[in-house]
Amino acid sequence: MMQNWLKIVLEAGREALAGSNQKESNENKKLIEKYEKELERKNRIIAELTGEIIDLKKEAGEL
Repeated sequence: MMQNWLKIVLEAGREALAGSNQKESNENKKLIEKYEKELERKNRIIAELTGEIIDLKKEAGEL
């Protein structure tokens, strides 16, 4: 009787923890996707500004 109860409790605990880990994993994936998009946007802005600076320096005869 006691072993049955203990087995049920342990299995339920494992299932509960597995569900919580899955939720955290999904939240982490969403954060990573958000940060990757933000980083990509910043990289595009930096590339655009760098290109403009190079063009301006060429016009000014600095390059």
